[in-house]
Amino acid sequence: MSFIDPGRQYRYYNGWDLTEVYNNNMQLVESYVHGGRVDEIVRIRRNNYWTNGNGQSGVTTTDWYLHENVLGSTVRVTNPTGDEMLRAQYDVYGRVRFFQNGQLYYNHTMTRFWYTGREMLGNEYGGIGAGLYDYRNRIYST
Repeated sequence: MSFIDPGRQYRYYNGWDLTEVYNNNMQLVESYVHGGRVDEIVRIRRNNYWTNGNGQSGVTTTDWYLHENVLGSTVRVTNPTGDEMLRAQYDVYGRVRFFQNGQLYYNHTMTRFWYTGREMLGNEYGGIGAGLYDYRNRIYST
């Protein structure tokens, strides 16, 4: 008998750069396009696999574009037409607050890369997670 964790993800890197994430069925869940700077992610493509009650299945693809400030922190997430989907503000310690349409927003599913372009740990996408950032060889707590 084998056990497969349904929440498990398989991540593939090119050096330090995360390039692809696969689910348990080895279906591509996310792919990343990196810019010229370290930790600069320009685009995230997410594939959402679905099955309905009639046995039909398919995939819906969504692209998100990340915009950074001078520190490399994600400050805006836009869709392919340039519409702002999410805005982020940081305090001096890297704690992030999210805004959507000018209103404080607590839950999102767009990206996990925030302060100085690093990955927030503890919650794969939504909210503020555990307030921990992965700085490769160390963890930073906000």
